[in-house]
Formats: sequence, C-alpha cells, structure tokens
Amino acid sequence: MRFTSTVGIILAFCGSAAALTPENPPPSSALTSNFLKPRQVEGGDPLANLKLPDGYKVEVFAKDLVNPRILAVSDNGTVYVTRRSIGDVVMLKADADGKAQAPVVVASRDKMHGIAIKGSQMWLATVADVYVADIKADGTLSELQRIINDLPDAGQHPNRTMSFGPDGMLYISVGSTCNSCTESRPESATILQASPDGKQRRIFAKGLRNTIGFDWHPGTSELYGWDQSYDLIDDETPKEEFNKIEDGKYYG
Repeated sequence: MRFTSTVGIILAFCGSAAALTPENPPPSSALTSNFLKPRQVEGGDPLANLKLPDGYKVEVFAKDLVNPRILAVSDNGTVYVTRRSIGDVVMLKADADGKAQAPVVVASRDKMHGIAIKGSQMWLATVADVYVADIKADGTLSELQRIINDLPDAGQHPNRTMSFGPDGMLYISVGSTCNSCTESRPESATILQASPDGKQRRIFAKGLRNTIGFDWHPGTSELYGWDQSYDLIDDETPKEEFNKIEDGKYYG
C-alpha cells in the first residue's frame, strides 16, 4: 500500500504538470519581505555611545560629505574618499588640529566607487572601468588613464572595490547581477586578480555574491572577506559569510 500510494502521488503531480498551458498557467505566488528601518535618534553626540578599548578615542575627522563610500590613505597621510552617488573622489588633508580641511574634488566619473593607492599612483573603479592616475605633489591627480573597460554589467551590485595584495597584484571584487540566478558572465560574483596595468586578469575566486570588504592577514598574507547573502528570504537565513578566500575556490 505504501508503494502504491507513492506512485499515485507521483502520477497525480505529473498529470497536473502536463495540463499546464498558456491558457492554464500555474498559480502565481506572492513574495513578501520585511525591511527594518533604524529609528533616528535626535540630539546628543553619537560618538559618546561607542565603547572603545582603554587608550583609544574617536573624533570626527570630516563631515557633510554627502555619502562617503570607500577611502584610501596615501603614503603622506592624505585621505581620499569616493562618493558613488555623486561620482567623484575628494581629497581630505588634515590641518594643524588634525581635522580635515575643505574637501577638494580630484576626479569625476559616473558611479565611481573603488579606490586603491600604491606608491605615487591611484587606481579608481566604476561599474565597468578601472582607471589609474599619478598623485601629484599637491595631492591632486593627473589625467585618468583607463586600463580596463569591460568588467561585467552591474545589475544588483554595481559597487566595485579594489585593493593591492601582498603579491603586488590588483584585486577587484565584482558582485552578482541578481539576487539568486545563473550568471551569464563568468566574472560576475567573483574576486578578480589583475596586473597593475590592467592588461592581464583572471578569476581568483568565484561564487562570492558581493564581497565588498576584503583584506589580507598581515602575518600570514591569507585573504579574508565578508560576503553579502541573498535578499528577500527572511531575517536570518541565509546568514552573511566571513570567508577565508583561497585561489581557485568556489564559495557557492
């Protein structure tokens, strides 16, 4: 009886599936999700709520920058910040009190986000492009030279981040184009390894939905990064990942 019942269920399912036609489509399903919007707290000093180790303190270096995204610091201590919604890079130099002077725009490109500094040069990334420029003595940049122009389309994750590894190669995070799908381009949902001139690149690790933040352990040179998981499922599943990212590995 158990075997007969199982067969009956399978046949009933198959018969229902075979009956589906454009005139008789499968029933639609509704997708619901929850969004948590933090409550804004008025007044007071937000820094006062931070808990710090003994001997540490936090002060405001610069403010009213609209939406600073990624920053990098040059060898002489000058801070550079990308602002993706504006599409530019601002230079922040400290005054005698350690506070940032008025920001100076040093480069502009649509959806500029990633930034990396090595020696006297700066690399900048938009959705599909990577640029390089010389850092002048006054901190401004020479004309941007585009060295990559064919990174995958943005889709859901347009924010490219970059950093130089201990091997002197440029690592570029390219997020997935969608929430959960089969990508049409193999470089989507990866971290790429590229030569500093952009002439050579390869997939270092894949299956990384959107690893915006990554860095190398200073003692072991092992690469670690945090990966954003799928949206619109529930509040706890699947969980965000912190991965040890290894050459040639697939992360799901």
